[in-house]
Amino acid sequence: MENKSGNPSLLRALPLLWLSITFLAGILFASLVAVSLWVWLPLSGLAAAATIAFRKHNSWTLRFFLAAACILFLGAARYQVSHPVIDTDNLAYYNDTGSWVEIRGILEQPVVQKDGYIELFIRAENIQFQNGESQQVTGLLLARTEYRADLNYGDRLLLSGELITPPVYEDFSYRDYLARQSIYALMPFGSVEKLESGRGNPLWAALYVLRERGVETLYRIYPAREASLLAGILLGDESGLSENMKLVFNETGTRHIIAISGFNISIIAGFFLALFGRWLGARRGAWAAGIGIGLYTLLVGADTSVVRAAIMGILTLFALQTGRQSLALNSLGFSAALMTLMNPLVLWDIGFQLSFAATLGLVLYSEPLRARVDRWLDAHLLDDLAKRISRPINDYLVLTVAAQIITLPILLYYFHRLSIFSLPANLLILPAQPALMVLGGFSVLAGIILLPLGQLVGTFGWALAAYTIRIVEFFGNLPWASQSLSSFPLILVLLYFAFLAVISIPALRQRIRSFHIQPVVGLVALAAVSFWTWNAALAAPDGRLSLALLDAQGEALLIRTPDGRHMLINTGGSANDLLDSVSLHIPFRQNLDWIILAGRRQDQIGGISGALERLSPEAIGWAIRGFENQVASIGNQAPQENIQSVQLQPGDFFDLGSNAQLEVVAVGKRGAVLLINWQNFQALLPLGLDFDQMEDLNYAADIGPMDLLLLADSGYPPLNPPEWISNLSPTVIWVSANAKDSGTQTMIELGDLQAFRTDRNGWLQVITDGQQMWLEVERP
Repeated sequence: MENKSGNPSLLRALPLLWLSITFLAGILFASLVAVSLWVWLPLSGLAAAATIAFRKHNSWTLRFFLAAACILFLGAARYQVSHPVIDTDNLAYYNDTGSWVEIRGILEQPVVQKDGYIELFIRAENIQFQNGESQQVTGLLLARTEYRADLNYGDRLLLSGELITPPVYEDFSYRDYLARQSIYALMPFGSVEKLESGRGNPLWAALYVLRERGVETLYRIYPAREASLLAGILLGDESGLSENMKLVFNETGTRHIIAISGFNISIIAGFFLALFGRWLGARRGAWAAGIGIGLYTLLVGADTSVVRAAIMGILTLFALQTGRQSLALNSLGFSAALMTLMNPLVLWDIGFQLSFAATLGLVLYSEPLRARVDRWLDAHLLDDLAKRISRPINDYLVLTVAAQIITLPILLYYFHRLSIFSLPANLLILPAQPALMVLGGFSVLAGIILLPLGQLVGTFGWALAAYTIRIVEFFGNLPWASQSLSSFPLILVLLYFAFLAVISIPALRQRIRSFHIQPVVGLVALAAVSFWTWNAALAAPDGRLSLALLDAQGEALLIRTPDGRHMLINTGGSANDLLDSVSLHIPFRQNLDWIILAGRRQDQIGGISGALERLSPEAIGWAIRGFENQVASIGNQAPQENIQSVQLQPGDFFDLGSNAQLEVVAVGKRGAVLLINWQNFQALLPLGLDFDQMEDLNYAADIGPMDLLLLADSGYPPLNPPEWISNLSPTVIWVSANAKDSGTQTMIELGDLQAFRTDRNGWLQVITDGQQMWLEVERP
């Protein structure tokens, strides 16, 4: 009787999947709640005891949920165990001391070459300090040093340098990234001395030598661009890829073919299955294919991403060949749980999430999409034609769409970039990849044995590699190849997956259909979705630079950069007026990147307290020399709000994106003079101009003609002499004037110049693409 609601039958069909998801949920829950390991373990024990006590209970659902609770608490306990104890025996204990140390350790991986330096992954053995004392330590170290050609896996090295904690950047936590590899110490600038060789595992050493020989052979067979592509596809070595090539592959959504991923592994698995299946039969061939994939995984490094790709690729083939969706889902969930059991932090690895999502998309949607495509072809085309084109469409179009159904919101959330031509680019290059991998692999093996033979085979592989690069570059260089989003909120990701769950799970879909939603609820939901959609559209970068002079009872300017960031210059005289004005120009729930205080008058900084509290800037900069009056409270408040605080100096630059810059031209007693430069557009903002600065700038002789000029001190005539304005030759003049007589004499002297003032025109806005300029005003 339990299956009347549909839910228990769903649990019974996929028990391993739900228990695996519960384990993952326990890891995630523990990351959000600071609870000791000795709380999770007793809770898990109690849940296990309850499961045993109710093992004969009639309710299967009760027994299942008790077991799930036990798994949940075990997942939480596993997360707690994953964090190392940073004590005197751990290398990370000696981070950030400010002194140089010597580290002895074993090179754990082959050297990673970067532009201008190399990276070394060291398993530390001993640390020695400047006073001669030493300490036996454990832990992994990432060290960067100048290029050395004589370092190999298994070498014992002596490194000298300073240990630091890996940094956290504005949009990326390098600390968390390294922590997922169990690395908690970084030596950014070190020197290295080789002490001895041959301290590594002989099997790994042989595999690394074979891999290096393979990469060298590729570069002897193919031109550099094609060789670097094949080195990434076949051997997981992306060190030869140029930044421009990485960019076009990223923007076209085709980067997955370079990295060792489930797609690459599935091609290799398919090749092995076909090859060994003919010789050994289906069952033995499958075992041989599995061994071949295992050896290949070891060859390319067997790091977390490669292991994940191997598991996901095998599961994908298994699911597609057997057609047993429930078994594939159980296996997929168990695989994810097993990987997080080995390393719980892999749950936050973007590659893991994308691989899991892509495989889930293939398992859930490839067969339904195949069936729909076949029905449509049968209904609209002749039988022979439908059969001929059915396989290529299903093999490439259907699989690409199925994988992207679930990966799309993840890509948007992390990378804020939508690849417009991802589908056509993938459709054109994917058919060539199996042959490229087979020919590329044969050319490497043949080239290692006899180089001329490898070069002969490589002639055919070169054509496919060159074709792949040309197609990707063609789409990558098209206008609107990819679109940047300022953000893709997590709530939209969750709503997207909730919608997929509804359409993918029949029991859930049936339960929702039974709900009777009132019209007013539907209208509210529709309005909320419309609001979020329009807000996301407004927040999306448009590639233009916008500068708005706000009507905020004082002087305040808001800059929107070409990539969608926001900078507020001065805060006006009233916090309430400032917040009201800013809300007209910034999409809902978007914060400021910077607040710049370029003046010191009350009408320039009076709204700062409200701005810090309500607008949540990431950083604040000021140009006033010394903390005086209200500026002192600003300097004290910023650190309390976790806001970076810096003092501006002449010559400072702010990168506004797309090569646009804001320059601090001068700093004086009254504040700063700022200059915005982007291609053919220039705007001068003399917000803190004084007479000494005017003399130093020589009446703007070195600055040149301006597209936009903001008059200094609300048009105060002595600070805006005619010769100053004449030398600048501004196209448009702005005046931040809130009294009718402010700057009247200056306005008269401007003559026929195009001038606007906030007391008459309200807020003023200039939008530019670097070549043209558009002016908007609140009141014409």
